Amino acid sequence: MAPGDPGSLQAASIQFGGLADGLDLHATTITGTALSLVPAWQGQGSAAYENVSTVMAQHFHTAADQSRIAAGALGEYATELERCQGEGVLCSQEAELWLEQVSLEKGKLAAAQKAVGLAQAEISAARADLLTAQLAGPAGAGAASVATGSLEGAQAALSTAQNDERAARVALTHAEDELEHWRARGRQAFSDAQSAASRASGRLEPLSLEAPPLVGMPVSPLSPTPPPGLISVPGRIILPAKKGGKGGKGGKGGKGQPERDGGPRGTPHGPSGTGKSGWGKHTDPRAGNAKKRPAYRIRPKGRPGPWPPK
Repeated sequence: MAPGDPGSLQAASIQFGGLADGLDLHATTITGTALSLVPAWQGQGSAAYENVSTVMAQHFHTAADQSRIAAGALGEYATELERCQGEGVLCSQEAELWLEQVSLEKGKLAAAQKAVGLAQAEISAARADLLTAQLAGPAGAGAASVATGSLEGAQAALSTAQNDERAARVALTHAEDELEHWRARGRQAFSDAQSAASRASGRLEPLSLEAPPLVGMPVSPLSPTPPPGLISVPGRIILPAKKGGKGGKGGKGGKGQPERDGGPRGTPHGPSGTGKSGWGKHTDPRAGNAKKRPAYRIRPKGRPGPWPPK
């Protein structure tokens, strides 16, 4: 009987199949995320992110392929092992039945052979009695008649015993052939299971999962590229990009001229006022705050106009 647990192998196959689906889903998510940023995010940072995403997605796809191969190998082995074990059970049962039949037919043959021997001995004895009676002449007529009857009975018994012997031999040969047939099928089932195990091992042994090839990758110096929706002001904070900027109204100082942010993706906006507005006290010496203007300030929420101030 081929050893092994087909149920456990099938469960492992299902587990590897689920792992492969999960890895493919990870790869698809990574690729989809990178592609969704392409229209809005351009630059070296975007290209580097897309490159790393491609490498990682390919790694997940490769791992998924390896897992799927393992799932297929284990599933096929589980199916073949289950078939071979079922065949082994059937062959074992049939072989046991025919082994009993062989023993039975051997007993019948032995009994028929014994009957043949007894019949032949009776024939010999009846012939001797008949010869003695015939030599006695008329006085031996009765004995001769008895001897003749015995001889005929012994000959009939011999014929029956010989027929039984032939039938027992035929039945025994058939039972032995059937026994050998089921033994051969059982051996073939065991051999098939071993072959299936070898095939599964041959498919599983070359499989390997390597770490993503990111360690040691050459990294070229990159200038920072803002993510989508932000602009960069040299020397200051990265600020939200403003679409379609219009000239804003200043304070009491009047109107200024529109200017552009220093960032590469800046848009025109209104001039800064010089009155005592929400942020004037931070820059106007007359307000009693003659301090050095800070490098940057976060624009108050809802305040129009340019930021940072001049």
